[in-house]
Formats: sequence, C-alpha cells, structure tokens
Amino acid sequence: MGKSQSFFNSAIFYTLGVAFGLGAQFLLTTVLYGQWLDDVNFGLTQLYYTWFSVFGVIVGLEAANSLNNARIHYGEDKLGGYSSSLIGIGLVTLGVYAAVLAIFQGFFVPAMSFSLPILLSALVQGFFWFCCVLIAQKCRVTKQPIQFVLWSVLAYLLRLVLCVIIVPRMGADAYIGDIIGSVIGYSIAGVIALVFLLRDGRTIFNKAYWKYCLVLTVPIVFHSLSNIVLGQADRVMLNGMSGAGEMGVYSFAYNIGAIANAVWIAFNNAWTVWYYDKTKEGKDGEILDLYKKYVWFVSLLSFAIILIAPDLVSFFAKDEALASGAPLTPVIMLGCFFMFLYSFPVAYETYRGKTVYIAIGTISAAVCNIVLNLVFIPVWGAMGAAITTLISYAALFFFHYIIARFIVKGFQINLARLLLPAAFAACVMALTYATMDIVWVRWVLAAASVLVSLFVYKRSMHIKL
Repeated sequence: MGKSQSFFNSAIFYTLGVAFGLGAQFLLTTVLYGQWLDDVNFGLTQLYYTWFSVFGVIVGLEAANSLNNARIHYGEDKLGGYSSSLIGIGLVTLGVYAAVLAIFQGFFVPAMSFSLPILLSALVQGFFWFCCVLIAQKCRVTKQPIQFVLWSVLAYLLRLVLCVIIVPRMGADAYIGDIIGSVIGYSIAGVIALVFLLRDGRTIFNKAYWKYCLVLTVPIVFHSLSNIVLGQADRVMLNGMSGAGEMGVYSFAYNIGAIANAVWIAFNNAWTVWYYDKTKEGKDGEILDLYKKYVWFVSLLSFAIILIAPDLVSFFAKDEALASGAPLTPVIMLGCFFMFLYSFPVAYETYRGKTVYIAIGTISAAVCNIVLNLVFIPVWGAMGAAITTLISYAALFFFHYIIARFIVKGFQINLARLLLPAAFAACVMALTYATMDIVWVRWVLAAASVLVSLFVYKRSMHIKL
C-alpha cells in the first residue's frame, strides 16, 4: 500500500491485522478456555495476564510510543537506528527488575499471588513483547500496513498454537499450561523481532535517542500503568474480595465486551499517523471532516457489538458460572466506548509532547477506579466492577478532554462533537437491556447498524492517508 492509499482502506487493513491478533487471543482465552477451564483456572490466567501487562509496560518504558514523534523530529531515514537503540533501554530495565524481584521475592511473591519463576517468566515475556511492539510500531509510523499486520499477529498466533497443544494436557493446573505456551510463543516472536531491529539499526545505545525517548515516554509509563489499573484493578480486587470464581466470570464477560476495543484500536493505528501530519500542516478543516466520518463509522460498529454481546457470552461459555456474566457486557462496552473517545484528546496531547499531562489525567482516573471498586464491589460484586469501569473510563475521557482543550490548548474537536456518539451509545446500552429477552430484535438492529456503517465507509473512500 502506498502513501496515497485511502485512509479507510488502510484503516480496514490495520483492522484485519488487529482482528487476526486479537481473534487468536479471543479464540484461545474466550472460546477454547471457556470450554476447557473452570472459573478458577480462567481467573488465574487473567491474573497472570495482568502482571504480564504491567511488566510489558515497565520493561520497555513505553519507548515504542515515541516513534511517531521521532519520525517528525529526526526524519524517517533515522528511524532504523532510533528503533534499535531502544532495545538497550529494554535490556537495562529487564536486568534491574529481575534483580528486584529476586531480592525482594518475600514481598512480591505473596503480593502478586505467583511463585518467583512464574513472575520472572512474565517479566521475560514482557521484554519480548516490547520487541514485537517496537518493530510493529516502526512499520505503522512508516505506513507499512502489511508488515505491521505480520508483526502484530506473530506472537498471538504462536501462543495460540502452543497453548492448544499444552493446556488440555495440564489437568487441574491448566493455567500453568497457558503460562508455558505464552512465554515460549512470545519469546520466539520477540527473538525474531530483535534480529530484524538490530539488522536495520545496528545499535543498542545512542545517548541523544535515549534522552529524547525517555523525556517523552517516562510519563507515558505512568499513563499506561494507570490504564492497566483501569482495565485490571477490578479483576485483582474482585479476586481479593469475592474470589477467583467471581473474577473469572467478570473477566470472561469483559473479554467479550472489549471486542469493540479492537475496532477503534485498529483504526487508531491509521488515525494517529494521519492526524500528526495534518496537525503539523495546520489543516483543521480536513481533520474535522475525517473525524465526523471516522467517529460514526466506528460508533455504528460498536453499537452492533453492544447489542449482540450478551448472546456471545452465553454462546461461548460452556461453564454456567461464566455464562452468568452476560448481563455485564453492555455496561462494560459503554465504558470501552469512552476509551475510544478519549483517544482523540490523547493523540493531540502526545503530538504536542505534553506527556506529563497525559499521565496526570490517567492517574486521576485510576484513583477514581480503585475508590469506586472499594465501594461498589462489596455491594454488587461483578456488576459493581462493571459500573466502576464505565464511570472510570468516562472520567478518563473528561480528564483528557479538559487537558487537551483548556490546558495544552489548540485541540480541534469540541465537546459536543465527542459527546453526541456517546449519547447514542448510552441509548443502545439501555435498548440492549430492554430487549435482553428478545434476541431477534437486537440482532436485526445490529445488522442495520452495520449496514449504515458500510454506507459511511463508502462515502469516505476519497480521503487519502
């Protein structure tokens, strides 16, 4: 695909890449594990994934998030050396964190509910995942969607194959099989990524590159960790307050509800590169024109998923306890929709290099999440966690809108344009609950929503990336 490729065609291609990767993850953790695992084993796989997510952030220090800014600052021809130099940051932090875990294992092992070998495995997996993300993001910002797709799906597919072989043979300790398959799969993909990055860049240390990167990304580490708190604290707190079973029910419903995230995450891969270029050129009119089409295309697809998500939970969950989480999905998905809306002000903050403000906004939302979980989980259990997710993600959006519009200043999209699709999403959530027992109505409405989204897509083919 060349640089004149239609924005929506490129975005659809990114969507296919994310769909393949997340589809493999969904097939494994939701479809197959829904059949193979009980609620306790399922909950433990999700808890391990939480700690792996944390290590993935702190090992790489979110260095891959600096690539788009580095492309603007240094030029695309320097991006190979810049990318490979970031591997050195990951290697240093990997060694430091491994030593900390080993020295203070008396604290970390009981606090994180896993043995030291498992925690070190998650740390290594986090480093190799950083390598995969780094090369994928390099392909994204240089507008190579085919290569982006390949690097995005490789670790997921390897994990899928290995876990399908290993997990069914582990019996009562099925979650251990998931850990083994995940670590090996991600490590293989990471080593391959490492070789390609070093071949192109031939360095793991450049003082100027490291300084430029860390100034931008250290605040983003706190932003990303806070996002993990937003997405995972409810599971950890449910595990502590209600047990692994309740946490497994909620996690299964969340995995279904988060399908909508895959749509906007994929399109965001195309949006941010295009948005940076247009913002640099001062073309606010073009930004608003594409925003209107983009936001409604993704919104309409999200509405369809909200309508049918409860049925997906019931269909994929063999275990009755897991299936009982179906009513949680509309609330969770409305929360995820606010995650989509928050991506617009955050893209502007990142472009302006105001990553400290990004961290402050997300930390505030994470604190809100923890406080609300402490209040709601003891009263409503998993539904309390779902309500907390919705409120916290809405707060996340509003925090970042205020920062982008009134503190950083210059953000092009006003509040009314952002809240209108959110109001429609809230109506769709209410409609889903009102027709929970009338399955055919929800599916007809979902089909209609998809058809309208295709009309929007057809009308937007002229916009170039």
